[in-house]
Amino acid sequence: MLGTHANRATLAVARKLVAYLLAVDRSGQEFQPRTMAEKETGCLEEQFAVPAP
Repeated sequence: MLGTHANRATLAVARKLVAYLLAVDRSGQEFQPRTMAEKETGCLEEQFAVPAP
């Protein structure tokens, strides 16, 4: 039974990842690498904001 739950969890994560990547792709914004200041402070709020459809 554990295998079934693990497969469902894996598929759920995969679906969320695909939805996020498609939303980012549709936004049309160019890739912007993080600056050193963002890396040091751990400020990632803008990095993970999913654009509105």
